[in-house]
Amino acid sequence: MIKPLERQSLLNGVRILDFGRVAAAPSGTYLLALLGAEVIRVESSTALDSYRKGDADAKSSSLFTSINAGKKSVAVNLKTEAGRQVALRMVREADVITENFSPGTMIRLGLGYEVVREQNPQIIMISASTSGQQGPGSRSAGYAPIFAALGGLADITGYNDSGPALFGRAVDARVGVFVALAALVGLFWRQREGVGCYLDLSAQEVIASLIGDVLTEVSATGIDSERVGNETLGHAGEGCYVCAGGAEWVFLELEDDRDWQSLVTLIGKDNKILSVLATADSAERWDRRRDVESVVEGWMVRRTATDALRSLQAAGLSAGIVRDAPQLFADLHLRSRNFWRSVDFSRGTNGPASTIAIGLPAIWLEGSTPKTPVGAAPLLGADTETVLLGVGLSIGDIERLRQEGVLD
Repeated sequence: MIKPLERQSLLNGVRILDFGRVAAAPSGTYLLALLGAEVIRVESSTALDSYRKGDADAKSSSLFTSINAGKKSVAVNLKTEAGRQVALRMVREADVITENFSPGTMIRLGLGYEVVREQNPQIIMISASTSGQQGPGSRSAGYAPIFAALGGLADITGYNDSGPALFGRAVDARVGVFVALAALVGLFWRQREGVGCYLDLSAQEVIASLIGDVLTEVSATGIDSERVGNETLGHAGEGCYVCAGGAEWVFLELEDDRDWQSLVTLIGKDNKILSVLATADSAERWDRRRDVESVVEGWMVRRTATDALRSLQAAGLSAGIVRDAPQLFADLHLRSRNFWRSVDFSRGTNGPASTIAIGLPAIWLEGSTPKTPVGAAPLLGADTETVLLGVGLSIGDIERLRQEGVLD
């Protein structure tokens, strides 16, 4: 078995100015921080990130920590001319800028791409907004549920006999992956062409791209997909089932006729419903999916999740226990892959000392493995002095700007 090699930083020396708020862009720069980039959040108490608000609330703190661990923070009021000049000083020493304000906000702040490019021709700028910077819908604004609604995901989420369902924070993380990808594409472009670039990222298009099969089907047949809830279209019996005790669930996958025959053999051909459907084709099984589900439900509920999983896998079927957060934290497999990272979580004497943050969902088995150090999420303005000294301001300059209210 190939063992992971000693970790080395992949994006060492890459500096990212993260102007992002809430989750869409910051979740992307967190991935870049895990790859070794120096990520500096540019923020201010005058327009506080909503994930920072109510820090005494553990939920609010966990939201912020989950996507900002290991970053730095510079607190500067960008609505002042002096604050804008501070930001431009940082731009000159940066590689990548990310932001997810409403379109036009960075321009109004005097930090649009044309301006920052004058300061640093090699800068890579990524703007992530609801529907992009250009086009008739570009003024749309919103958060994750709006992305899901505009991108078509909400419409296919839910049960057949109900309306579209809310799809929330997980959508932000999907947009964040594309923010990270855009940054890597920009860095590659600069390496090849010698100049920076501006990438206009649309959250609506990110989400639409993730349901491409639905869009292709509609384009080809004119038939829209139905909501299927706890089912997979055409795969009778596939879904989540509650096990003995009612606290644990198992997801069963039934991909083809071979899987169906394995299930019939496992559960028993003496079952009346399965006896009739043992040789049925997938279309007939789908027509009688409620009957199939009732048989599987009856089998699952008499077994613990562990016993059910063991039997299903022994029969050659794909299945998995539906994990909750405590089970994920305790998962020996994830721990063996160093997926979890312990980070400082203290927000006062009454708060917990540490919490868990995710690591990279991949291991380099050959070549240099990137470092994944995770420090504490930064307190607001914790790194203002260090960063600004590094871009040419003096201690006197920093104190004067603080007195003027430009720096927090």
